[in-house]
Amino acid sequence: MNDQELDHAVARIALVTDDEIAEWIASADHDSALATLMTEPGIPDHRVVIDEPVLIERRASRSRWKVIGAGAAAAAVAAIAFVGAGIGERGDSGRVWAAPLVAFAEGSPLLLIDHDSWSITRAHDDGTFGEMTFSNGSDQADLRWQPASGITLGEERFSTGVNRGQYETPAGDVTVVEIPVSEGDAATPPSTLPSTLPEAAIVLKPIHFNAHWSAGDQAIELDATVFTLNEFVDLLNRLKPVDVDTWLSAMPPSVIASIDQPAAVASLLNGVPVPAGFDAATLEPTADITDRYQLVARVAGAVACSWLDSWFTATENGDTASAEAAAAGLATSREWPMLLEIQSQGAFADQVWQWADAINGGPGIITGGGPLPPSRELAVGGLGCETP
Repeated sequence: MNDQELDHAVARIALVTDDEIAEWIASADHDSALATLMTEPGIPDHRVVIDEPVLIERRASRSRWKVIGAGAAAAAVAAIAFVGAGIGERGDSGRVWAAPLVAFAEGSPLLLIDHDSWSITRAHDDGTFGEMTFSNGSDQADLRWQPASGITLGEERFSTGVNRGQYETPAGDVTVVEIPVSEGDAATPPSTLPSTLPEAAIVLKPIHFNAHWSAGDQAIELDATVFTLNEFVDLLNRLKPVDVDTWLSAMPPSVIASIDQPAAVASLLNGVPVPAGFDAATLEPTADITDRYQLVARVAGAVACSWLDSWFTATENGDTASAEAAAAGLATSREWPMLLEIQSQGAFADQVWQWADAINGGPGIITGGGPLPPSRELAVGGLGCETP
């Protein structure tokens, strides 16, 4: 990171401006500030007395030097310490984390899978419910947490599940439930297979396991689909508590803090046709932390729902020209960069394109009972559109 990028990053998360700091320094009672700072209880007695003026360099796109005295230097240090406390905290990695990221970490269980092949691929937190996904390239595990009050844990939620016992793990004492992958599937036999079976006769199918436990005032769950109970328990034993710095350092670049979301939203909407009256300001952050896929789904979904609302309204009013314009607008979704970006990561892009096809003469919206004509009710359930 160069000086200009560093300045930009600090300016983006700082609670005060350079001008405000300069005003504090200029108006401060420097002698009193220095005396207070030097006599504050709890400060170790290894002070340095500055008799000569000191040079403080602020490295930026336009470097400049200022000469200030000892009293002003103390006031500047006090001001910087105050700003730093607002920004976040510095961990063992040497990085200073933004306050929203620190709050996200502290509100999570602070757990990571301790294995080089496993890494975090996504994370989301709306202030109450949090989740993150780990992957080793071929398998994934989902960790979720929320307040323990009023939650029904996995053992009770999955009525078709089979309790596979309690296990003591580094994350806590957990209960493991096996859940049939498909409705109607019977629970699998115990995971230990007879060693006398010839290798060709051993046919394993994936098993969905859920582990749930409480830690403090949180209810925590880990879900994974693996081949054996032993494999799932081994994964649980690798799920270990870490500190804030280690946890945040493991986050992928796709995790976006609320402070960065407005700029990310503006970037996603760049070049995307939107209907008249679409208000991007309604896309204010709804989560303290989100991953890029979730953000793309929220932004693309809002635009798609707006086009659909225009189409429904025009169709209901018999306004053929406006209905055709709205259908053409949503048809451009197949070229939206944000949907092309997430196409291989989940089903949301295909959902939007299905709706675009449906209002442009396509077969309709696929449901369990077969294709149905587009309707506002289906849009609420399929894309999360708001009811008018």
